Amino acid sequence: RDLLEAAMAAIPALVFTSVDARSRHVRGNPEALRTLGLSMQTGHISLDGDKNGLHPKPQPDGEIPSPDTLPMCRAAVTGEPVQGAEFDLVLGSGEVRSFYGNAVPLFDQRRTVRGCVSAFVDITERKRTDEKLRLKEAHLEIITSITPVMLTQFDRSERFIFANPAYLELIECQEKQVVGKTLREVIGLDSYALIESYI
Repeated sequence: RDLLEAAMAAIPALVFTSVDARSRHVRGNPEALRTLGLSMQTGHISLDGDKNGLHPKPQPDGEIPSPDTLPMCRAAVTGEPVQGAEFDLVLGSGEVRSFYGNAVPLFDQRRTVRGCVSAFVDITERKRTDEKLRLKEAHLEIITSITPVMLTQFDRSERFIFANPAYLELIECQEKQVVGKTLREVIGLDSYALIESYI
């Protein structure tokens, strides 16, 4: 038991074990308690918001999904492993954090589900970074689509990766006729010979 507790304390991931068969209440390792903003003396964690304030992220219409939608609860309810699950959890502070991981059901000798064990990593910062990158790309796409300056991008084999509307209008082609093709194929060998020394 001491070895198991030491391992749980050392794992740099959120690990949960069920207190009840439906996994509505779970115990968390120190990393889980720290991430969820809970005291290290927390006996068990409630996932339905009635004790620790934790619950699934509300849907756009404001409705809070059932705890059974969470991976650890789904594994316990269905008796099937849940792999590669991604979900958002609202903490007692109101902060929303995102997690990724797996949950597997636990069975007794009669193959009746008695709970589950699950492990997750916190991907909140990664998702925030991805969202910032997505917004930057969206802004860049808007700028390149309206600028009168001709913009193109090629890979090392001089194959088109991108061409903005101003360039496509000049050569009187659609994007699907350009992207993926080489510069030679698009403008022709004679025109390519004229600009080759500048490339």
